[in-house]
Amino acid sequence: QRQRYEYFGYAKSGVRWEVTVGTRNVRHALRDVDASRITFEKAEPGSPWARQARDLYEQRAVRFRRDPEAFVDICRSYENILWAALDGGEFLGYVISNQEKDEIPEMYAKTLDGFDRMIKGWFALGGVSKVRLCVPDWERALRRHLGVYAETIRSGSSTQARILRPRRVLKALLTAKAGYAALAEGEMGFEIEGDSFTVRVLEGKVEILDGAEHLHVLGEKEATELFACPFEYEGRPETPAGWFPLPIYASSPDSF
Repeated sequence: QRQRYEYFGYAKSGVRWEVTVGTRNVRHALRDVDASRITFEKAEPGSPWARQARDLYEQRAVRFRRDPEAFVDICRSYENILWAALDGGEFLGYVISNQEKDEIPEMYAKTLDGFDRMIKGWFALGGVSKVRLCVPDWERALRRHLGVYAETIRSGSSTQARILRPRRVLKALLTAKAGYAALAEGEMGFEIEGDSFTVRVLEGKVEILDGAEHLHVLGEKEATELFACPFEYEGRPETPAGWFPLPIYASSPDSF
């Protein structure tokens, strides 16, 4: 509940896209996709599949720390299951699902063509008529691809976050966002809990400079809302186009 988290300085943060795909979508839109060789096996700690799943996860633009020895346990949070998707026995990608297999917080493939084969193969397992997938905002190519045949796609907030070190967070996440989205050039000055600094974006590069003019004086919670909240709210300062919200995203394994 939003207000409960606000008492401790947290705010609604980041963008999550929820995508629903049903059997009819697959039957018609993916009728020419060959998924006959696709199988799924549970990935166990220390297995080659777990190792390759983590390697694929590490390619994400923004990610949480999932050490090799803890990767499978993290993916299994909330009684989820980590599956390796195999194409004729070769690793193609991985899936994290709930026990019922209809909620998928993560599904990644090496290629978009492989993703389609994984989706079709998932329904071939039987037992589900519709799945809900969660996709981070920076996976834009995947989201556009799913937009061709998904039943619904809608956006919402990803998680509740509290930004404790705004300089470091702004530098890291604005730099990451510049890698997949256009950020308007410009600068903003802030004073947050007594710390004054300027954020500058020039030619796609992000700088954090000591001191600032034309300060926006913010408390920690106000700063978190400005930097991370995915929707407009009364009293929000004007900011350069594309800067915010920062690409904060936590799938269920990382929010346990």
